[in-house]
Amino acid sequence: MKYNLKRRIVKLFCVLFIVILGLGPVAIVAQSVDDVLYNSGQKSEKIREVQQALQDGDQITQYALVEALLKEEDKALRRIGREHALFSINPVLQSMAIESAFATNAQVRIVISNPTKPEALGWLEAAGGAQDGQTGFVMMPVGSFDAASSCWLDPVFRRCRFTIIGNTVQFGFYANGGQAINRAQAALTLQPDGQVRGAFISGFGQAVMSIDLKE
Repeated sequence: MKYNLKRRIVKLFCVLFIVILGLGPVAIVAQSVDDVLYNSGQKSEKIREVQQALQDGDQITQYALVEALLKEEDKALRRIGREHALFSINPVLQSMAIESAFATNAQVRIVISNPTKPEALGWLEAAGGAQDGQTGFVMMPVGSFDAASSCWLDPVFRRCRFTIIGNTVQFGFYANGGQAINRAQAALTLQPDGQVRGAFISGFGQAVMSIDLKE
């Protein structure tokens, strides 16, 4: 009798232990979901407030808010500030947004299209990119910012790779010991679609270069 009672107690304990283990993760998941929903709601409310202030605030408020947003660690908030500035007609905000894109990204996606001849896309391969004979792209390191030159430097040749002047970006590239055929340059201007775009010239030929600053 005692033996059977002992077995029942042990069995009951095991069942309770299994139930506790089973409920434990469920309770944790439920709490985590609550946290996620709460944080999501808080963030959504904050985003709505920011968007409202950008639309209804005066010029000074918009300028200060965009400046703060562009320094945000939260990528979603930073993107809101950048896109607002990129699509603004205010040249000061546009320039701030362009600078932010290069200051907060280790690399940018350069697209080359509309070559005057297929060979003009050869530069992409020299730069480590890819092309299909009509268009192509390369992920280009931004480099480090040099305050003295007010530009982002080519990491090897220590010459300006990206220079921002107002709503334009000057681009310069050097490779393979600086041989002329692998050099390239471009003058890119901010467009209504949030990209900087313009004429591109390299030792391989001419084309159009663009960088989507919303990425």
